[in-house]
Amino acid sequence: KRITSLIGNISIIYRRLSHYDKALTYATELMTIQEKRGDINGMASAYNTTGLIYSNMENNVQSRSYFERTLALDKNAISIKNKASALRALADVYKKDKQNYTALKFANQALALYQDINSIAGAESVYRSIGKIYQQLGEINNALQNFELALKQARKINPQKGKILDQFLKQ
Repeated sequence: KRITSLIGNISIIYRRLSHYDKALTYATELMTIQEKRGDINGMASAYNTTGLIYSNMENNVQSRSYFERTLALDKNAISIKNKASALRALADVYKKDKQNYTALKFANQALALYQDINSIAGAESVYRSIGKIYQQLGEINNALQNFELALKQARKINPQKGKILDQFLKQ
């Protein structure tokens, strides 16, 4: 379990550094291990990691296929967090492809799951995504509403920074 955690972390770091070939190498190794172990949530995490790498590479077809692999796993065994993460990421991929109504469908499904598990950070992320989708659609009022909801969630994550920001804005 420690090895898979380290491999996953290395893949994430290489993705963040934009070293996608190395990130994919580690993600592929992680997928192989998790599939051999039969670890459903480990597989979901590996698929989501791989999907994000392809998303960063602007390969939306491959990206989408990995998030769909996550969603195809046993619905009773996969964690809500892994499922919500795949749905939110799918929303972002569809937004990139300008399939905004499909993106909204996936984003709203992710939001409902994050709310079910009281994930403030998850909800904040999805509200931000929904805001960007509405902005792309030219629905500025809906975009603004969702960005404000995202800001409200962000302030819950770090109330002290929220207070500092409020004081700064009053000046």
